Amino acid sequence: MTAFCWTIFLLATLCRKTGGQFLDLKNITARDAFLSGTLPDGFLWGTATAAFQIEGGWDSGEKGPSIWDWYSHLPQNVPWGDVATDSYHKYKEDVQMHVNTSLNSYRFSISWPRLFPDGTNTVINQYGVDYYNNLINELQNNGIEPLVTLYHWDLPQKLKERYGGWVNDTLVELFENYARFCFTTFGDRVKYWTTFNEPWSFVAAIGDFNDDPDYTMRYKMAHNVIRAHARAWHTYDDDFRSAQNGSVGIVISSIWGEPADLHSPADRQAATNYMEFFFGWFANPIIGNGDYPDVMKRMVRESRLKQNQTVSPLPEFTEEEKVYNKGTTDFLGINTYTARIISATNETQTCHPDNHNFASACGYMPDLMGVKETVGPGWFYMGSNIFWFAPWNIRGILHFVRERYGYTKPFYLSEVGIGETYKYHSPPNLNDTWRMCFYMTYANEALKAVKLDGVDLRGFYAWTLMDNVEWGSGPDLAFGLYHTNFTHPSRKRTPKRSQGLYGSIARENGFPDNAIHVRMTREWWQWCHMNEAYAPTRHGYMEPTNKKMTAFCRAIFMLAVVCHKTGGQFLDLKNITARDAFLSGTLPDGFLWGTATASFQIEGGWDSGEKGPSIWDWYSHLPQNVPWGDVATDSYHKYKEDVQMHVDTGLNSYRFSLSWPRLFPDGTNATINQYGVDYYNSLINELKNNGIEPLVTLYHWDLPQKLKERYGGWVNDTLVELFENYARFCFTTFGDRVKYWTTFNEPWSFVAALGDFNYDPDYTMRYKMAHNVIRAHARAWHTYDDDFRSAQNGSIGIVISSMWGEPADLHNPADRQAATNYMEFFFGWFANPIIGNGDYPDVMKRMVRESRLKQNQTVSPLPEFTEEEKVYNNGTTDFLGINTYTARIISATNETQTCHPDNHNFASACGYMPDLMGVKETVEPGWFYMGSNIFWFAPWNIRGILHFVRERYGYTKPFYLSEVGIGETYKYHSPPNLNDTWRMCFYMTYANEALKAVKLDGVDLRGFYAWTLMDNVEWGSGPDLAFGLYHTNFTHPSRKRTPKRSQGLYGSIARENGFPDNANHVWMTRQWWEWCHMDEAYAPTRHGYVEPINNVRPTQPAPCPPVSTAPAAQSLMFTGILGILVVLVAFCSP
Repeated sequence: MTAFCWTIFLLATLCRKTGGQFLDLKNITARDAFLSGTLPDGFLWGTATAAFQIEGGWDSGEKGPSIWDWYSHLPQNVPWGDVATDSYHKYKEDVQMHVNTSLNSYRFSISWPRLFPDGTNTVINQYGVDYYNNLINELQNNGIEPLVTLYHWDLPQKLKERYGGWVNDTLVELFENYARFCFTTFGDRVKYWTTFNEPWSFVAAIGDFNDDPDYTMRYKMAHNVIRAHARAWHTYDDDFRSAQNGSVGIVISSIWGEPADLHSPADRQAATNYMEFFFGWFANPIIGNGDYPDVMKRMVRESRLKQNQTVSPLPEFTEEEKVYNKGTTDFLGINTYTARIISATNETQTCHPDNHNFASACGYMPDLMGVKETVGPGWFYMGSNIFWFAPWNIRGILHFVRERYGYTKPFYLSEVGIGETYKYHSPPNLNDTWRMCFYMTYANEALKAVKLDGVDLRGFYAWTLMDNVEWGSGPDLAFGLYHTNFTHPSRKRTPKRSQGLYGSIARENGFPDNAIHVRMTREWWQWCHMNEAYAPTRHGYMEPTNKKMTAFCRAIFMLAVVCHKTGGQFLDLKNITARDAFLSGTLPDGFLWGTATASFQIEGGWDSGEKGPSIWDWYSHLPQNVPWGDVATDSYHKYKEDVQMHVDTGLNSYRFSLSWPRLFPDGTNATINQYGVDYYNSLINELKNNGIEPLVTLYHWDLPQKLKERYGGWVNDTLVELFENYARFCFTTFGDRVKYWTTFNEPWSFVAALGDFNYDPDYTMRYKMAHNVIRAHARAWHTYDDDFRSAQNGSIGIVISSMWGEPADLHNPADRQAATNYMEFFFGWFANPIIGNGDYPDVMKRMVRESRLKQNQTVSPLPEFTEEEKVYNNGTTDFLGINTYTARIISATNETQTCHPDNHNFASACGYMPDLMGVKETVEPGWFYMGSNIFWFAPWNIRGILHFVRERYGYTKPFYLSEVGIGETYKYHSPPNLNDTWRMCFYMTYANEALKAVKLDGVDLRGFYAWTLMDNVEWGSGPDLAFGLYHTNFTHPSRKRTPKRSQGLYGSIARENGFPDNANHVWMTRQWWEWCHMDEAYAPTRHGYVEPINNVRPTQPAPCPPVSTAPAAQSLMFTGILGILVVLVAFCSP
């Protein structure tokens, strides 16, 4: 069946009732079908916890011991509760975890001995009062409704020692005193109270740790618990309700007992009897007639007569007590996890795991007769033979209670959860798909109970927030949405995948049709009703077969795996689930968000105001070309609009470049163009007046043409001094306002790929060009350091580009070395002299020499730095700009690589690194390309390259991601496609990787610059390669700019400084996350527009702010090279 087959039903079949109190749930197709829709407004979504299981601080602040403290300190036990998850100290983190999961309620319990150390009000522990006040206030300050349980099994040990526990009538009054104190102290803020959690469990299964072989004490305990509940309810009703306007209920647990044959009166009666012993024992006195169920009274009496006991151990309520008990709840909390098939039998049942007789035959209901518990033949168990997958138990029990007791008040599902056996010291498995399936199915049953059965259900609480101390099992039974590291002193918490899924259900208030988690639920639905889905609770992890991971699958991290390092300089990014997971959070304060541009690509005014020509002006005016740069986007005249576009996009920085020939028309300081000076002064002032920080690049490839004609360009040593003069002028003229400078943008690109338009068949000139560029950079840095830094207090760096070269096999030394070599030729060629040892990488020097010897060249074309130059070069950067767009998989090879698009050997085999040997570039089979075979979607390349640089070179200064962007082939005269969802996906994923680099890898990253502000002149490609956040109309005389959808999304990321959980764009990012990691998302870069499926939530505000404006910049290597390669082949060929 497809997802849609599951959603079509005969509602009459779904709702058909047989036997009044039993829903007919035998039609499996109808029963298990998915239902879309939402819960009523005001529905509460939360998690549930218990004081002993999470608080710790067992003897902190004058707290008294509980019976569970006593038990856990017995010699044979481990006192896990002493610290538990340390919520006594980490309550703010607990609250934040609720905020991060988008929950609006939290059900927790108060520890009686934390408030009353000896169980009485003679001594009150003010530390405990303060703790709960702080917790409640923190919840309320974050818009989270507390639902507070007065008793979740942690009886004060002093009351056990003095009175024997609940078996003694005195505890009724003592509990009333305790409840009154809580209502008085916290009731001004707590509007939902429950008296007891699961009395069946702590009475029938635990019995206050009393020796009670014949169950007599348990019946007496239950009697006093019911009386204590009634007293507490009346206390609130009489003395607090009118002033506090709250409500008091009780939480009762039950396995759902489903008749084996709905048409068999005997089976229906057996199931009724089962439910009366399990549920009615505590429910009937409160929501029934004030007394125990008649069938229970009869069976206990008959059972004991068979044992020659003439007096029933079941106490009797007086007539006054029955009246007093009846109706003592404002709502009913139901804890339910599983179900049993109940049939009538005359056979004696034995307690054995394979019989599933958990309740009826294992001593917990010894007087229940004539009942056999089984499970359906197609059922499957979750972790143990107690828990069998049966989400429909929710509908069964809610309907039963309503019909059996005529109950008309509200219900809350106060605990619903799934656990797995887990050794606390083992590595955590955060890929808890079984828990995701559990909450998909169980929460959907809650929706059905409301929509199909008309139940007044008002809340759903997951058990539990985080892995905790599961009573006698300690931390080895894990139920949490968060993993708790019990080996870590601070009990570090890490979200599991289920946390994101459950948070989405809560945010959407159920399963509205167009929510992305509903798409995922439909895809997983059939698998979630199969045994294999829950196998990991017993024997390891399994992923749904052929199920695409959604945003929520990716939202939860295996942080240990994500951060795991292999080979030192290489992050282990092979675990795709961990690698591609979404991370919420913000970047550090002061983080710079901007766009990057280049003067030739945007300014225009190519000959305005005495500007001299650049080599790109010369090139674009060749007869075969179109001189798009003459006007470009006309930023020479429209700079104020450029700045306003940044303001409208919410950016705080703009990276642009100065045009050397606009300031020095012939490249020397012999003539200074004042018009150019005025233009840049006006631009910088406009930026500063709008609170936008300029990051200024001195050289973005537009070499003065006069220097090319006179000296041949960068191949000539003279340019080192001329560049220093130009840099000095810029520092002098603009440095009072510019605090961030970069000398060169992507020297690899303009040297290796462009070569100043020189004919250089053997690459000799390029090595010489690179040598002079490095020397010129060092001269400019020292000029600033010596003559300007102290007065201007700025910083100066360089922008280096690189694809990220990821080893094919991280554990293969040959592949790691091949990837290192690749990175040294691509990145280290310019980086090692500046942030390494002042010289070229050793591997590069060796390989160039060996490569040339094979060509009978005895002298290496790679120049040498003198020892003085090495010292002079080393450390000449205050920060490092990284331009990175994509990645390659690198493997070692002895085969000669050929240049062919399908081989992906862009760098190593296409003439750009001719002396790099033994390297093969590929991409993974599952990768997908964005517009061309150069650009492959690989957002994790950001983390890979930043980590590599830090580890390889021991680099400790700041990084800036100075260019990150995505382009699409586009005919400038075609109607624009402003619905650039692919670019939105790109910035969601790439910006999130920047966040991971900071949060997970500890990189000192301080800025992120989108390439680019607006569609511009992409070098040799002209306007036919579009990277902008704004569309530029190149057919319009004024180059009209129009925001694309990506402008709003990127602006939202910038305004929020990343991905804080409650930001609207984070909701959208989570919704789109899976789709953004699929090939179809980027198909429009190749062949048209595709919209994410079900990505719009009509009842919510637009996920992105209104589109407005933004800035831009781009690198030859990754964008213009698509066009440049074509023209260079024609121009540079002999």
